[in-house]
Amino acid sequence: MTSDDRTWVPDAGTLPSVQRPLRLAEFDDLFTTALREQQRLSPTSCGGTSTRPPRRPPGT
Repeated sequence: MTSDDRTWVPDAGTLPSVQRPLRLAEFDDLFTTALREQQRLSPTSCGGTSTRPPRRPPGT
């Protein structure tokens, strides 16, 4: 998939429209720079190994 191929992004969701391109860029960066291994856990979920530590929500 190229960064110009955005057909997998749903047309509707809870994320405000103006934030969708930013979130897409974050996921693209994560999957191209940090994801090292992935496995399909079920038809709707997967797990993976990352080189980055998990991000904690602000205030935790």
